Amino acid sequence: LSYQIQQGKIPPLNDDKAAHHFDMLSQIAASNGYNQYEISNFCRDEAISHHNTKYWMGHTYLGFGPSAHSFDGKRRRWNISNNALYMNYLEKGLPYFEIEHLTEQDIYNEMVLTGLRTKWGVTQSMLEQCGAQFLSYFNLQAQELLANGLLIKDASGYTLSHKGKLLSNQVISDLFHVDPM
Repeated sequence: LSYQIQQGKIPPLNDDKAAHHFDMLSQIAASNGYNQYEISNFCRDEAISHHNTKYWMGHTYLGFGPSAHSFDGKRRRWNISNNALYMNYLEKGLPYFEIEHLTEQDIYNEMVLTGLRTKWGVTQSMLEQCGAQFLSYFNLQAQELLANGLLIKDASGYTLSHKGKLLSNQVISDLFHVDPM
């Protein structure tokens, strides 16, 4: 779709029409017994994707083989995708993967990004685990979003309102912590 839009074969969808389509989808899904557990994922009877939910909740995972990804909570690792090179590197004892070391800020930002996309949101406990600096930053940034009806706060933490889901990219980026240059 993105390619066809870039090529001018399909016109881009304007924001108002996209919001209307999202509202229609949400209403039709709900009226047919589907629960929205992530911005772009619905299920019946809590039949969620456990695989993807592990990513959204920041759980660790270990991947094996070409193109596999792993995450240990502080580092992300991905294996080269070419099968022949992967085998060749393994046989020669050469590094067959790349590693990204996440900063505390990266971990916080990813938690905000992935957590707020889900119905479980960002819990107080998750924020506390990020440290006092990020907890106070989130709480400060969240005030205006709460006042504008984009975030909902309850005893366990924060979730996006329906309006917030329509503007999720902006809401989430407003909560990102960025070190000043």
